[in-house]
Amino acid sequence: MSVVAARRDAQRDRWIPRLARLALAIVLVVGTFGLAFAAMRRDTGVILGALAVSAILIVFSLLGILIAGRKHNPVGLIFSAIAVAAAIQLTADDYILRANVTDPSSLPLVVYAEWVDRWIGAAALALLPLLFLLFPTGRIPSVRWRWVFRAWAASACFWVAGFMLTPGPLDVGNSDHAMNPFGVSFGSVLGFVGGVGLLLTALASIASLFVRWRHGTGEERQQLRLLVFVAGVGFVCFWLSGVPGPISGVGWAGFLLSVFVGIPAAIAIAILKYRLYDVDVVIRKTVVVGVLAAFITAVYVAVVVGLGSLFTDTLVLRIAATALVAVAFQPVRDRANRLANRLVYGDRATPYEVLARFGERVGETYASEDVLPRIARVIAEGTAAARSDVWLRLGDRLTLAASWPVAEPRASFAIEGDELPPIDADRVAAVRHQGELLGAIAVTKPASEPLAA
Repeated sequence: MSVVAARRDAQRDRWIPRLARLALAIVLVVGTFGLAFAAMRRDTGVILGALAVSAILIVFSLLGILIAGRKHNPVGLIFSAIAVAAAIQLTADDYILRANVTDPSSLPLVVYAEWVDRWIGAAALALLPLLFLLFPTGRIPSVRWRWVFRAWAASACFWVAGFMLTPGPLDVGNSDHAMNPFGVSFGSVLGFVGGVGLLLTALASIASLFVRWRHGTGEERQQLRLLVFVAGVGFVCFWLSGVPGPISGVGWAGFLLSVFVGIPAAIAIAILKYRLYDVDVVIRKTVVVGVLAAFITAVYVAVVVGLGSLFTDTLVLRIAATALVAVAFQPVRDRANRLANRLVYGDRATPYEVLARFGERVGETYASEDVLPRIARVIAEGTAAARSDVWLRLGDRLTLAASWPVAEPRASFAIEGDELPPIDADRVAAVRHQGELLGAIAVTKPASEPLAA
């Protein structure tokens, strides 16, 4: 990579998290106006619904910040952009409802709110092919797919411009059917060309997702499998929605279900179950902090408030509560860490169970070439490591003999005396017999989880 290209990539990496944080700010500001409009309706159900939607959009925005910030991944910006578009459209809907129905003529510039409401949802929908093309790495599968990205960019611009510029009444929800203030005669042509282009690029993007899945290995295939299925079903349902007759309604319902339920669910499973983007670190730390906060609050309430009715010296009670928290903090923290690990990473074998399982497996009869891979697997499962390697000394070189997950062999390292050469891993343990170096075991943990003792 040239110096210019590296500098360009570094500059892009700096802007990705900044844009994600800007998107969160927009969601918060626009969402506040939306909540204000919902509160004006004085309907508890509407207010609770608005709060729930706002919480979902904030979660989307935070997820975008997490992905964009930790991985410098443009997929995070797609999440952020969808949250911004949804917040704007929902707020515009409430604005239009109040201006035209609830309190007519009470708000100005309603025609521009209707104009924004007309195209903002289409802009969000146009991001789906890009999501399929970039997911999960944030880059196209290879340079051969660059034309798909370029075609998508042009098609998306034409598609959104068509909604912006098509003349005629603005037929949106609760609209007074005002005429498009920016309508031009060729607006519908732009929309048609963009729509056809988006269909073709969506099909190509789904194909690229399938190619990633076919060429992926191990956990990457698991991360992509459900999204490939949902994307394919959604595209088929979209085509069926254009067939005359009853099948049209079924196809459209299936398409909407795929877009608003299937795709978010598939991505959520990839993120939460298969640890995509290392989001589990946020969940884990949130659980630990929540348990510690609940413990400190409970101690303070029990000692200061509960016993305060019996003793008048509250200073002594506060000191006692602080001392109790200080003494019990570390044990509670250890328990909170174990609880968070179990919630986030599932059941994990204890060190004793790892040793017992190790003895059972080694004691079974295996072909000699199976022993070391099984050792690597037991170590990885017992420590919840992302990778474990077993190295053997062969003469004056240290060679990778087995790993889990299975990976291509690496180049061996030269050994000077009995000193272990540097190995790229979180923890490396030398295996020696009577001082002689026989090999090593290396463990690499996910970036989201420290190596526990």
